[in-house]
Amino acid sequence: MFDSLSKIQRQLLALLILGLLIISIFTVVGAPIMSLNSHYQDSIDLLEKRLQILQRKVATGNQLRSRHDQLKSLLANNQQYLKSPSEALAAADLQGIIKRISISNRLELQSTQTLPAKKEMDFTGITLKVRVRGKLANLVTVFHTLETGQPYLFIDNLSIRSRIQHSRKINFEAAPQRQQELKVELVEMLDVEFDLTGYMPRK
Repeated sequence: MFDSLSKIQRQLLALLILGLLIISIFTVVGAPIMSLNSHYQDSIDLLEKRLQILQRKVATGNQLRSRHDQLKSLLANNQQYLKSPSEALAAADLQGIIKRISISNRLELQSTQTLPAKKEMDFTGITLKVRVRGKLANLVTVFHTLETGQPYLFIDNLSIRSRIQHSRKINFEAAPQRQQELKVELVEMLDVEFDLTGYMPRK
């Protein structure tokens, strides 16, 4: 059969057979390799996209961490709130504040009682039940000092009772006889009870 073919036909047949052989080899070997390569390329693309997403998340995390540190620093320097790390220490600080202000304004601090803490949004309210005694002018000064100073403090549940207290004064006159004179004055004293609240940030 091959002997009847011309030289050109034989060459064409050989080329055809070679082409089929190449196609067969490509089908058996090349196609799986290309498919595997495509799979790897898809995996690489997917990993690159995930890497980009993670890089963006890391960048966002760094920004949030930086912002968090800024807020912590701002809060640490903020004098508007109680700085104590616990509710018990905050109550002690509040007691120190009311004691110091009462003494400096000549009020008699009779008692302080710590009330249960209150959770309000991002803050914890520390409240004392305070009982003091003193003159009206001194009380007004104390209230103004408490509510306009730092940390921010709030007065609530105010109760005032009036009582008369005798005040005795001995005057020595410059008269020749240096006569001694005893004066008795009636002084109005106020018994005051109120709740004093300060706030500490919740962690």
